Amino acid sequence: MKWFEIFKTGIHTDSAGNTQAWTKEDIQHIADSYDPSSFEVPLVIGHPETDAPAYGWVEALKVVGDKLMAAAKQVAPEFIDMFRKGKFKKISVCLTPSKKLRHVGFLGAAAPAVEGLATANFNALGQDIISFESDNENITVATIETLVEQVSELSLQFSKLKVQLDENADKEAKDKADADAQAQADAEAKAQAEAEAKAQADAQAEAQAKTKQGEVIFAAFLDTKTASGVITPAQKAILMNADSRSFANLTAFIETLEPKNLNSHFARKTEAEATQVSQLQTLTEAIRNNS
Repeated sequence: MKWFEIFKTGIHTDSAGNTQAWTKEDIQHIADSYDPSSFEVPLVIGHPETDAPAYGWVEALKVVGDKLMAAAKQVAPEFIDMFRKGKFKKISVCLTPSKKLRHVGFLGAAAPAVEGLATANFNALGQDIISFESDNENITVATIETLVEQVSELSLQFSKLKVQLDENADKEAKDKADADAQAQADAEAKAQAEAEAKAQADAQAEAQAKTKQGEVIFAAFLDTKTASGVITPAQKAILMNADSRSFANLTAFIETLEPKNLNSHFARKTEAEATQVSQLQTLTEAIRNNS
């Protein structure tokens, strides 16, 4: 609730020319006697005698030091706009003879055309009134500043809320984008790992198939050479334990041999034949030792 000054203690002269000293007890009585439920004090323009449009209402009164303060509510936007433009230079309070607040008047400008305003009726309060005007422009300025401050605070709160909502939305969007990017990267990494594993498994299977095929071909070759007497069955068994990577070299070497070279009962052998027999025996011995 925002408060603004409408009256203060001291010696004041009313609109009828009567001068009176107003004490703190007097303004405290004004504040204490205000009951909005029985009569709600309006904010008006000028000095209405019987009824006038209400541009706002006094919500409450209180005394602060030597000043009577009021809090307004339901103030018309057009009325606030006139404040901002500096149309009102004075403020007045109107009191009944029993020192009850009748209205708070703003002076210095014609009333704005505002549709739908409630009408404040003063007949029930009687015709004997005491009206005071204040030349203190700070009162009007304080009122303007109070109203503007209320609007500014609401605008600031709205701006902060909008910024916070925008920041939250940006963060949520960024978090989602990061999560989507990470999920995509994980999926791509998984797919690549699976592809590499499959390629490796396929290569191993292909190598094993080639090895198996080489073993079959080499075994058939050894069978032929055994049957033709180039190698003995014992030598074939040893040669089958050789590393498959040496099959080509072994095949080429065995192709150079002839049956008679491996028959140890032949009485005569050439030096070359003896060398070939020795090489084959050495080779088979090495294969046996490594098996």
